[in-house]
This record gives sequence, C-alpha cells and structure tokens, in this order.
Amino acid sequence: MASILDLREKRDEYEKNIASSSGKTLITVRPNYPGSDKRNIHSNFVSFSLAYEVESALEAEAIHRTHDEEGLILFLLSDRSKDVVKRTCVDIEDSHPLGRLADIDVTDDEGSLSRTDLGLFPRKCYICEDYAAACTRSARHGYNEITKFFSHTVERYLTDGTLAAAIEKLTSFSLLAELCRETGFGCVNVESNGSHKDMDFWTFTGSIRTVSQGFGEITSVGANDFYNLRKFGLELEQRMFNATGGINTHKGAIFIYLLMLQGLLESSSYGNVKEEIKRISRPVLEDFGGQNDSNGLRAYRQHGILGIRGEAAGGFPKLFGDYLKVLEEDFDLTRLSLAVMSDADDTNVIHRAGIDSLRELQSKSRLAQRGAIDTGALESWCIDKNISTGGSADLVGATVFAHLIKNNYRKLKGEI
Repeated sequence: MASILDLREKRDEYEKNIASSSGKTLITVRPNYPGSDKRNIHSNFVSFSLAYEVESALEAEAIHRTHDEEGLILFLLSDRSKDVVKRTCVDIEDSHPLGRLADIDVTDDEGSLSRTDLGLFPRKCYICEDYAAACTRSARHGYNEITKFFSHTVERYLTDGTLAAAIEKLTSFSLLAELCRETGFGCVNVESNGSHKDMDFWTFTGSIRTVSQGFGEITSVGANDFYNLRKFGLELEQRMFNATGGINTHKGAIFIYLLMLQGLLESSSYGNVKEEIKRISRPVLEDFGGQNDSNGLRAYRQHGILGIRGEAAGGFPKLFGDYLKVLEEDFDLTRLSLAVMSDADDTNVIHRAGIDSLRELQSKSRLAQRGAIDTGALESWCIDKNISTGGSADLVGATVFAHLIKNNYRKLKGEI
C-alpha cells in the first residue's frame, strides 16, 4: 500500500504537468476524509457530486480520475481564469450541502491558488467553528467523530428536499457505489474497462446522471401499473442511449429500479415493498409467451432460465433477503458481488460466453467466497473469457438501494 504522502507527491506532479501542458486551469476535487484509506461509498459520492457541480458551473471537462488510498479524485479542465475558477469553487465548497466534505483545488501553469490568496478566510472545521487547519494540527477531533459526521452529512443530504430529489440522489448514490467497486468482474468500474472496448468510467458517470434524474420523475409521471411503468422505462432507456451514444450502460438497472421505486411509492410499510413489487410485476411473466427478443428471453427459451423477470415477479426475494443481509454485515461490495455472482442466473454472462461459462462463474465465485481463489484471478478469468457480469452488477447496486430504502423508508414516505 502506497503512503498518503507518496500519493500526494504523485498527484502534485500530475497536476503541475497537466496545468503546464494544457494551458488551462486545472480543478482537482478530492474527498476531505480522515485516515490512511479514504475510499468508501460516502467519500466517492462526495467527489462525484461536487465534480458535477464544478462541471455545470464552469463548463469544465472531466479528464482523469484516480482511485487509491486518497479516495476518488476527479480532475477537470476549464478555459476560465484561475481567479474566476477559484472563486466559483469556493462558492461551491461554502454553499453546497456536501461542500465541507471535499477540497476543490485550483492550479494553472503558474501554480495553485488558495482562499487566502483571494483575501478570503481559511475553511472552518467540520465539527466546530475553529479553523480546520488548527483542528487538524491539534488532532482535536477523533477519527470516529469525523467519519461519523461525514457519513451522516451525506446520508442526510440524500434524503433532504422533495421526494423526487431524494429519489434522484439515492439512485445516483447506489449506481455510483456499484461503479466504484474495486473489482468489476468484467464490468466497467473505477479501475478499468473490464471486458468492454466501447465504454468506460465516463460513459457510466454520464449515464448515472441521466438515469437517476429520470428515476426522480417517477413521482409525477403517473406510472401506476406495469404497462405504464414499462412505457416510462422505455423512454428512460432512450435517454440513456442518447447520453451514451447508443451504448447500453443501465438498461437492466432501469428495469429493476423502476419496479423497486413503484413498490416504494405504493407500499404501506417497508415490509410491504416486496409484496407491492410482486403485485406490480405479475404481467412481466407474459413476456415468456410472446415473440419479443432479448438476452433474458433467449436464456429462457434455450435453458428455462427465468432471470431477472422471474426475480421481479417474486418481489426480488433474494435482493431483499440474502443479498441485503450480506451487504449489511460489513458493506464490502466485493463480498456482496461474489454472493450475487455465485447465485444469480446472469443472462448477460450467458449472452457473452454461454451457459457453461455462467455455471463455471458461479462455481468460481463460491470458491472465492471461501478464499480458495483470489478475486483478482477471478477478474482476469472473466476478462479472458470476455465475460461481463452486468446482470449481477445491477443487483449489487440495487441491493445498496434496498438498504437505503430500508433505512430511510419513513422519511421518504413523509412520516417523519
């Protein structure tokens, strides 16, 4: 494991080189999280959210990311002057609900610019009203106190505002959590493109923003039965394709999340969500007797596999059951991924590599759960076989979403 100091020196050198060679202003968004390893689902979401604010405010272009012990760091370029960029970034740090949780640094070929260079006061501490630098030097606040504040701030932000706004943020958080898994098992993730040559991390971040915005609209579209919900889902798929240049990033996720959201909206309690999904999804079984074609329907015709349609018709019992239990034990998304892959009939794997490869993947995933094979070796095997475990990835993200629904049900329903 590289030291934080070594990583910072490497990042500083990268920033200087980019600022010098591009002739533009470089913006670096990084989580202000304590400890020797800053990677986690909360800090990743902070970087992602604030980078988007920078992009929108400055018409900046995201050009690079790193994901190591310093956390998820995003680098953007702007044509605007360093002074203008820094003042805008300070405004974001000071006004956005997550702004206190990140550092947004600004550099050009003449060097970096600080708040005090602009005649502004230094940043305040998370916990108290003293200056952050003073608290850091004195170690006034313990690790647990700071991390608890960080995660609670993110979770409060996710559910603040209207129901539509909360849904957009919660689904975005869940989709990003899946994308930022350290091992993608053939899927695009924060580390690599996996088995894909036509998509990358940026394809997915753009898709996440588009799709999650669409999810927020479910509160106003009146999709009160399966057929209207499917119609809305097809419209949202088209928006996804428009955002990605025709690449399928989240088609499966759209199907799962819309059913979960409608189940949430029509339920009377958290325990009733599964039953509502089951009721809403009943017509999906009609697909098996129709003439439509898809990876899932071909898997049914050739192998009798019901796939995600069968799971939906049952109210996603594994997702709300065993998968959620695994997640809530330690929030290890690699461990959750192995549990899903060892169990799910992932029709994406069948489509790319055949039924025998799916069964071998399930077997290898069970071995990896027991520590008999390394997850890195399993990732390499997936890439060698041209496998992308996209169906399993959708279920991983949806399990994170189920956890968020469970923890915030009463607030989302307006009960508190």
